Amino acid sequence: MSRSVRRATTLATALTALALAACGSGEDAENQTDASQISERSTETRGDADGALPVPPVSGPSADETRKLLQGRKRVRTPGGGVAYLPVKPRRTSAPPSRSCAVIRDDPGRSLRPPSPGLSARRLDAARIEVRVVLASVDDRCRPDYVRLTIDVNDDPLPPSSTTVKVTKLERPLVIPVPERIRNADVIRASSQMSSTGASSDTVSVLITGERAG
Repeated sequence: MSRSVRRATTLATALTALALAACGSGEDAENQTDASQISERSTETRGDADGALPVPPVSGPSADETRKLLQGRKRVRTPGGGVAYLPVKPRRTSAPPSRSCAVIRDDPGRSLRPPSPGLSARRLDAARIEVRVVLASVDDRCRPDYVRLTIDVNDDPLPPSSTTVKVTKLERPLVIPVPERIRNADVIRASSQMSSTGASSDTVSVLITGERAG
């Protein structure tokens, strides 16, 4: 074979190798693009499946807390066909006030809650209840401004009747009218509230003394 033929053959072989390399590079690039796209889609799928869940409200209970809240409660059917869980009926007829501020659970800022009020109530007649609310003297940081009072027929799934009263009006016994629909109210509940932060105390529940309406 002459020198010129060998050069031509070598040049052709080199060009063929370069062409194959170019094809291979293009194929690899395409595969990398596909892999990148697949990776992105996988990430999006993981984002949908494992992305951050919405943060629940501060006052919203967890599943475990909900089970604890419902523990001991009676399950009944409402007139509309729904399901309601009745509150646990209290046994006491009076409750003493809390004597100190309380720290809001799981709050990194260590915010304070007002103390629970002392509570007792007696029936004056079928349409009126006399309520006594006692608030302990506490630090200004958790001093409540209002007390929310709720009267209820404990074993009735119908809504109770609530009213919010300024603390300044609680120096004397308070007379609350009883709506016709809950004339047989046997329980009263109370919680103190702070207008500055919206924080509320634990709810206190007691039985209303005195003979109920017939």
